[in-house]
Amino acid sequence: MRTRLTRAGFDRDVVTDTVTRLLELGYLNDGTYADAWVATRREHRLHGEVRIRHDLAQRGVAPETISLAVVDDGEELTRARTAIERRVGSLAGLGRDAFSRRLGSFLARRGFRASIVTTVVRDAFASSVDDSE
Repeated sequence: MRTRLTRAGFDRDVVTDTVTRLLELGYLNDGTYADAWVATRREHRLHGEVRIRHDLAQRGVAPETISLAVVDDGEELTRARTAIERRVGSLAGLGRDAFSRRLGSFLARRGFRASIVTTVVRDAFASSVDDSE
């Protein structure tokens, strides 16, 4: 908030007073913000842990707060599988290398860990081969 107000051209004293007042009122809470960010990105955007951590850091959230907010919920594999559902059909007929490269890079951009990407891509390719037979 401090950075945004300063960039908007507000005087340093006004920025300090405003941020102090917002903190007193409980309107600025990085923990609450991070928790809401994580929930939204997991549920609606189907982002992985790596991307969520990166995005929060880019928004100025402290590493300790990020670690508290991004707790493994055991559903990352499920989110990765859900994220590719619409993509797999358009990749049908591609060889293993092209299929893996395209789907893997999609999942990597979404911020899924390499182990998740490997598992999901392998399973999706095996499934697409089984479906075409």
